[in-house]
Amino acid sequence: MMKAAKGIYCALVTPLTEKEEIDVEGVEKLARHVIAGGVDGLLALGSTGEQIALARESKRRMLQTLRAVMPSDMPLMAGCGATSTKLAIENIRDAEEAGADAVILTPPCFYPFGDDALVAYFTQAAAAAHVPVYLYNISRFVGVRIGSDVVRRLLDNPMIMGIKESDRDEEYLQKLLDIAGQREDFAVIQGSERIFTKSFDRGCSAGVTVVGNLAPSIAPALYRAWREKRTQDAEALQRQLLEYVSVITLLGMFPQELKMCMSRKGICKPYMTSPFTAMTNRQRETLLCALAELEKKYPAVN
Repeated sequence: MMKAAKGIYCALVTPLTEKEEIDVEGVEKLARHVIAGGVDGLLALGSTGEQIALARESKRRMLQTLRAVMPSDMPLMAGCGATSTKLAIENIRDAEEAGADAVILTPPCFYPFGDDALVAYFTQAAAAAHVPVYLYNISRFVGVRIGSDVVRRLLDNPMIMGIKESDRDEEYLQKLLDIAGQREDFAVIQGSERIFTKSFDRGCSAGVTVVGNLAPSIAPALYRAWREKRTQDAEALQRQLLEYVSVITLLGMFPQELKMCMSRKGICKPYMTSPFTAMTNRQRETLLCALAELEKKYPAVN
């Protein structure tokens, strides 16, 4: 079984064709590009990967394509959250069959579920899994927060091996770290690269980069610098990450800006799941001009 997550994972976009089918060539090119940057693992079908909007067969194809091109010893984590326990378990089984080494679950949304329902959802999903399960808190997207009491109640479940926190709430993050301190193999993963160095200082064992789709070497270099106590280097790389984040969220259309930037670099096409609409010429020009200025400033970044 995969050990608790450590290091830098990249939350991948999902390369698509105009018909919203998996662009296999784009997935392969993306995977090679990101892996060459030095990441420790890949996270597919998360919020960056449009999992919630993809057809079941597309999700399977994405994971199968990644697993075929990735090094056999590199962990692949798959987003499997759903609006019901039954659908989440279905996603988990598909992910396991496609070669995922771990799964990550957002809470169910739409209905105002209480803590007891969330504990039951995660417990039942974990009981159906044969790979490690990670909780995924991103309430600004999902609309439901995984409260610290829910995490505490799930801490003794050996199949649940950590939580990815993406709300950028430092008080909540500290509560999670305090809870995780009661169990050696329970990872708290920072899901926002805006606060990587601060989170690693506090005790997060891993971070998930989104910028890594575009510039995959920055976050791994930051993590190495932090681990080697090269504080100034780590802080400089943190500032660099923030500059990339500002570009890929420039228009308030994430993750569409990211895919457009990647299309500009020839990594994948800019196609999104519906109901995303195509960018206007002005939006595209504004975004790509900002990217060009950043690339001039950091010409050595891949």
